Amino acid sequence: MGSISRVSLLLLVVCVTSPSVLGGKILVFPMDGSHWINMDLLIQGLHARGHEVTVVRTATSWYIKENAPHYRSITVTLPEAMNMEEQDFFANLLTNILTIQREGGSFISTAKWYWEMLGALLEIHQQAGQLVTEIFENKTLMQNMHDAQF
Repeated sequence: MGSISRVSLLLLVVCVTSPSVLGGKILVFPMDGSHWINMDLLIQGLHARGHEVTVVRTATSWYIKENAPHYRSITVTLPEAMNMEEQDFFANLLTNILTIQREGGSFISTAKWYWEMLGALLEIHQQAGQLVTEIFENKTLMQNMHDAQF
């Protein structure tokens, strides 16, 4: 977990546990998958303390539901589904990495492992960038966020 993520998590925990915090509006931009399970618990805690939480999700999201009692959602439709939202994306990545590791600790198998990981990370970051671009280029969505005072 990077230092920015740790700081964000720390700020979220302080907000959730601090009794003197008044309810406010929070815009959440989570990633689908296992990260969402923990984020959903934090959002439930924020909602219970009077915060209004809005979650940005893609139309093809598996885990982040469009309708939930503890948050509103903004659904962004992309030209094509994000690979990390496909059920078998991480399973295939894990299978490839395990296959590479079974080849032994040689330089070539280690280089293959790093290449596979870097390729997956590059793909995830490119698609997250595409999502952000879609959000910022959608003038109606940006106006709605501005009107909602995010």
